[in-house]
This record gives sequence, structure tokens and C-alpha cells, in this order.
Amino acid sequence: MCLRTVTLYGESSEEILSGISGSVLSNPTLGILFSSVFLDIPDLTSRLSTLPFPVIGCSTAGEILPGKGESPISEFSAVGCLLDPDPAVFRTHLFKRGDLTSYDLGRSIGKYGSDQFKSPVFFILIGSMTLNGEEIIRGINESVIGTSMIFGGRAGDDGRYEEIFTFINGNYSSDGVSALILDQTAFEIHGLVTSGWHGVGMEKIVTHSDGNIVYSIDNQPAMDFYLQYLNVSEEDVPRLTASFPLIVNRKKGYECIRAPVGVEPSTHALIFGGSVPQGSVVRLASSPGRETIKNSINDISQFYKEIQSAHLLLLFSCMARHVATGSLVADEINAAYQAGTAPLIGFFGYGEIGMNENEGCEYHNEAFSLVTIRQRRRR
Repeated sequence: MCLRTVTLYGESSEEILSGISGSVLSNPTLGILFSSVFLDIPDLTSRLSTLPFPVIGCSTAGEILPGKGESPISEFSAVGCLLDPDPAVFRTHLFKRGDLTSYDLGRSIGKYGSDQFKSPVFFILIGSMTLNGEEIIRGINESVIGTSMIFGGRAGDDGRYEEIFTFINGNYSSDGVSALILDQTAFEIHGLVTSGWHGVGMEKIVTHSDGNIVYSIDNQPAMDFYLQYLNVSEEDVPRLTASFPLIVNRKKGYECIRAPVGVEPSTHALIFGGSVPQGSVVRLASSPGRETIKNSINDISQFYKEIQSAHLLLLFSCMARHVATGSLVADEINAAYQAGTAPLIGFFGYGEIGMNENEGCEYHNEAFSLVTIRQRRRR
């Protein structure tokens, strides 16, 4: 029996609820919803509280739904889907931080998933500007036996960087994580993370950092390093850094992208969207263009050669990637949709979680994280 899925689109809470009530899927058991803060998240979630099945989601910085019109990208709207999996093979839960560290919050999520299923797969939506995505992932991994499959992203707020939300029906948080946990024995799940970026220039060393704040690169203030390379004024740095992220070499032999999201003017430090450990080997990434998107489309094509058809595609992409590549980003979205032969929904946010080259899960910036979900046949 295949997983039945129908997509949703609306430009108001009323349109979303009308779409749910009028859906051709007669008995949905699960909903997924990605919404602009323009729709008023507290009001939207209040309306969702009347539904007899869980709807998990988050706020966004752009919504993704191919097939509804000329462009797969929309703004100030909501996109989603309704599904009908057996309630026995999934769980949803909203975890609020309270006094917990990011790591301990991750451990709580991991323990909850392990208590539900022997082989849990985690889809997490981070609704907090301050929670550390890498530490959440580490906490999950260290509380689950074996290798964890973790996907998802950090919510957005249309580029305001003020307050982001995650929610399940009428329960929402701007300092927590919502989780959809699947029983891996019931689903076949694959993931791809691609960036399409290439390093330029010589490798450098991060000589002073604290978490996601980088103070110096090769003993030069981080912002001065960017000023020298880009040959611009200090005022231009926040605007241009999305187009010039750092490629960070991990000790395990793979790379991840880190995009600057802010500046500390007094110290000339740069604030990145994820941790950049002191001692990391880094390079600036090349300015984006058609080559970036061409590289990612090639990765998508290779990915689909190795998997079966899916029942649902979920896409977590970076707002900074959209800003850096402009309208070209639609090409890679359409490539994923057309090759995937299944409904696709997603959003642009402030961080992405997905599979790296070594089949582990990583927190990314400026990346394109695609997940395919196929329900296994019942025996």
C-alpha cells in the first residue's frame, strides 16, 4: 500500500484550513505545513488546534511548492501536505528548551525517539534564533543506539531575523524544536545535501572562535579578512557575505558550508549560521552563478539514479542561498521535483540538516537538503 499525499497552498489561514477541509484525501493522519510569519503563526496554529490529526510545521523565509504555477517559489504564503500513514509508525512532539542547553535538548529528542521506535528517523524543525543546531544533532546522536538519520532545518521569518516559530497544531514555540519521528522499518528514506560551491584561494586557519562566532582567521580579524578579499567597505560586508560563505573542512574528511549572518562591529568578529571550531581549515567559496546551480543539479541527477521512486519529497533550502543565486535557485528545485516523480514541499530557512558525504547527518548553511520518503509495503 503506497503513502497517499496531497499538497496544500494558501495565502491566509482561512485558505489553508479550507484546503484541509476540502481535501480529496478523506482520512489524513498527518499534516506538514511551512508558513510565512505574514500569516500570523499564533492565529494559524490556533485554527489548526481543531483538527483531529497532528500538523507539524514552522515559519519560513520563502515557501517551495513546484507544480502550482510558473515558479516553484512563493512568499508570504503557506505550503504543506496531508498524508495518511498508519499512526502506529510515526510520532510528533514539540520540545521547548526551558533551562536546557542545546545539547541536552537534543538528548531529550533522541531519547524520546528511541523510546518510541527501535530505529527512529528524526525530522526536526528548529524554532529558535539561538539554539545551536550542531549541538542538537550531537545530543540526538549520543542518545540513540547506532547511526541516526536526522533531517530538517531552522525556521525563518521572511528575512527579518527577529522571531521564528515551530509548531504542532495549537502548540507553538519560538524557543524550541518540533519533531516528526518515523519508524524506519516502515519507510525507505534517503537524503542528499548539495551546495554546488567551490573554494577559491589558499586554505586558512580559524585562529580564534567561540561556537558560531569567528574572531580571527590567520590571526586577522574575521571581518578584515573579508574586507581584504572583497575589497569593499565595512558597510557592505553584511550584504555581500551571503555570496561568499566559508567552506569548512571537517576532520572526518567532508566539507560543510558556513554563511555569515551578522557582525560584531566592536571586535570585527563575524557571526555564522553554524559552529566554526577554532583550528578549522577554511576557504572562501566562489561567487555564485550558473555553475553553482549546474553542480547541484548534477548531484541531484546522480542521487536519483541510486534510489527508488518516492511517495513524498521534502526540501530544506537556505534563504542565503536564494539571495545569492537569485531566480536560478528555481532550476535546482524543478530538477528535484521533475526527477523525483512525487509531490514536493519545502521552505527556505536559516539552516539545513541532512546527510553528508559520509552518510552522517550535519547542520549546514547555504545548502540544499533533499529527502525522499517511500512507505514500505506491509507484509
